[in-house]
Amino acid sequence: MADPQLKFGDEISIALRNKARQYRGNHPMNSRWRMAAAPIVMKVLLDNAGQPLQVVRAALRKAYPFGPKSNWPYRIWLDEIRRQVKTLYG
Repeated sequence: MADPQLKFGDEISIALRNKARQYRGNHPMNSRWRMAAAPIVMKVLLDNAGQPLQVVRAALRKAYPFGPKSNWPYRIWLDEIRRQVKTLYG
């Protein structure tokens, strides 16, 4: 059961912090692209907490940091979005 003193943004912050802990250490998902993408995705999700999913996805599209949206960095970016959004929105 959720703590009644926590706000929606706090619950998101806790969920994302727990998810970020999985990426620390010697984990096969620790590519340099994922390590760069994860905090950016987390920040966008926290900044848009409580917004409809369409607004969040638009903000994530604008936040893409790796130049052209192609090849491996873009695939990692999309996968990281998928993982973090699934953690928050189910």
